[in-house]
This record gives sequence, C-alpha cells and structure tokens, in this order.
Amino acid sequence: MKQNVKKRSYSDQPLDGVGRTKRKLPLYWIGLLCFSSFWMFGLGILVGRGSVDITFDTRPLQKELAAITERLQKKEKQDLEEYAGNLDNKAELDFYEELKEVEPKEKPEALEKTEEVAGIQSEDIPVKKSLAKATKAKIYLQPNEADDPAEPEETQSPVEIKEEKPEGIKFHWTVQVSSVKDPAAAERMVAKLKTQGYSAYSVKAETPGVGVWYRVRVGPYKDKGMAETQMSELKRTGYDAFMISL
Repeated sequence: MKQNVKKRSYSDQPLDGVGRTKRKLPLYWIGLLCFSSFWMFGLGILVGRGSVDITFDTRPLQKELAAITERLQKKEKQDLEEYAGNLDNKAELDFYEELKEVEPKEKPEALEKTEEVAGIQSEDIPVKKSLAKATKAKIYLQPNEADDPAEPEETQSPVEIKEEKPEGIKFHWTVQVSSVKDPAAAERMVAKLKTQGYSAYSVKAETPGVGVWYRVRVGPYKDKGMAETQMSELKRTGYDAFMISL
C-alpha cells in the first residue's frame, strides 16, 4: 500500500515578518567574521604600540623643514642688517646736519687766531726796528779819533740791520672737519678718518660764552697747496671741511 508522502512546498516554509523565507547562516561564516574582527582589532593595537616593524621615513621631511628654517633665518638676518645700516646712515646724516648748524659759530675763532699771530708779529718786529735805529744813532754820534781825512777806517758807514721774522713762529695750515661737544664722538670720528687714510687728530678748545668744543682736524701742512688739495678731497667725500692757518 502506497503511503502518501506529502512534500513540503516552498509556500509551507516559515516566513519572516516581511514575508521572506527565513534562512539560517552556517556557523563557520559567523566564526570567520568574529575571527577577522578580533584579528583587525589586535593588529591595530600592536601597530599603535610600535610592536610591529612598520616605520615611516621622515628624513626628507626633516631636510625640507631644515632648509625652510635656514632660509627664514638668513632672510631675517639680512633684514636686520639692512635696518641697522639705515639707522647708521640716518645717525650720520643727523650728525652732519648738527655740524652745519654749529660750524658758523666756530669759524670766527680761526680768524681770532690769525689776528693773534699777526699781533705777535707786530709786537716783536718794532723791537728789531728800534734796535736798528739805536745802533745807527750810536754809530753817527761816535767822534773820529783822528782829524786826518786820509784814513778811511774812521769814516764808517751806518750799519744796517735787516728785519728778520721771529724764528720761533712757523706758519702751518690745517683742515678742520668738524667740531663737537662730545669727546667720545670726536675720537670716533678721528678713528674713522684714520681708517680712510687721513692724518686726523682732535683739539680741545674753550670759547667764552660757548663752552668746550672738540675740533676734529686733518694735517697739519707746511704747504698751503697741500692743505687746499686735502680740503677739496674731504669735501668730495662728504665732509664740511674748511682750511685754517696755525
């Protein structure tokens, strides 16, 4: 007797809430997914701690950063040098402007020195003249020891004494470059002129009503032409120089 085996149709399988057939996943797929997740998690921890030999070559980046830093430092240094040079030029210009304001007050003193030297000459030279006159008078008043005119030795001609300038006074020329109140500024300017090849020196002068000033000069020179040449060269260099006599 044949048994009636009733086959289970697709419509008899259990459905989910949406109407789809429920299917069961194999267990090994679930295990593989769990193992992969744990493996990725553990590998991330090892890489973070440095246990795995995975390194990054940062040397090119470090070299590039060092080159950028060096360029920035050079540019900053160059900017500072240009700024300092501008300050020095401004200070030097201000210094020369101050000299131009002070120099007109100082120039008359050079004329006073010239008048003083001329006064010394006028005081010394008349002494020579008076001595010459006295000598001439003394010679004319001497009587002749013999009345015989045949002896020419007794008739002496007047002795003439030539006028001579005092040997102690020597005339030199010098070129004055500037006059300042600060002795340190005068010394700095003397040193600067010496580095440029000039025979510079400073002189302390006290003027009534003005005070003490330190004059920076170049020279002295025996020849006036040499002093004029030096003055012209200093003026071409930018100094407000003028020539005075000593």
